[in-house]
Amino acid sequence: MRILLYVASFLVLSVGISLFFLSEKTDIYFSWTINPPLTATFLGAGYLASFLLEFLYAREKVWAKTRVAVPGV
Repeated sequence: MRILLYVASFLVLSVGISLFFLSEKTDIYFSWTINPPLTATFLGAGYLASFLLEFLYAREKVWAKTRVAVPGV
């Protein structure tokens, strides 16, 4: 489960960075065009928050503490 959380955190980080910082170029760097760019920024912020959740919970030693993060992705 730890490996799954690390992989998921990397994937949401990559999508979050592309949406948050490149929100005006979603037609190039994302699967589809998102207009207006503020919407892409908002989605990117959500993905970056999900990255933080997944990465911090991947470092936990006890499964009971981490199971809340699995549906987050």
